[in-house]
Amino acid sequence: GEGTRHALRVAPAGATMVVAAAYTVGAALSTDLLLRILEYSRLRSVARLAVTGRVGRDAVRALLAVERCDALASWFRAIWSQTIPELRSHARAALAPPLTDAARRALLDGLEEVARRRNQRPARVEALCYTRARNRQDVVVQFDFRCPRGHGVLQRLRGVPVCYSMRQGTDDLTLTCSHCGRMQIEEEAMLFHCRRFGCNYDLCLLCAEELVRHRRFD
Repeated sequence: GEGTRHALRVAPAGATMVVAAAYTVGAALSTDLLLRILEYSRLRSVARLAVTGRVGRDAVRALLAVERCDALASWFRAIWSQTIPELRSHARAALAPPLTDAARRALLDGLEEVARRRNQRPARVEALCYTRARNRQDVVVQFDFRCPRGHGVLQRLRGVPVCYSMRQGTDDLTLTCSHCGRMQIEEEAMLFHCRRFGCNYDLCLLCAEELVRHRRFD
């Protein structure tokens, strides 16, 4: 309609491409398209296009609503700088209904891709985003920490690892963080342990939180 043509005229070229693609694919959203939306999500002209025209109106409104665009932009700024509860809040807002299953999966993939591209410690930590099978509205933001010696993802646990207790014949042991040297990390709520026999790499919760927020001073 005329409203759509006017909005397209006032929108920047990149934003026009985003909206045209959204109209074309409907509720299917590719990672590249999501990254384009993230790039232009602060532009109000894009949000206004969500309520113009008839073709694909519902899909565009759902994908490019102001609240969803704001949440996506917040995720882009917050990943690797804010806490896990704050990141989970942004992710849930970005995936708020109404969304088709295909759009939800694409958005989850896009959030992970943004995290991957902005990650400055890829050998040490990675971010995962997914929903629970029993509740598609419950978005989980999980961080996996890797052994710096190339042994894969560290195991999350509390207390003294069983392999240490078996080796020493007791669980009355004191653990030291292999990264910062802080002692008695077995008394904390969680630690991260390399399961490779003989590696003995242990990461404390404070160092893990530092990895999650390694871009907070950018």
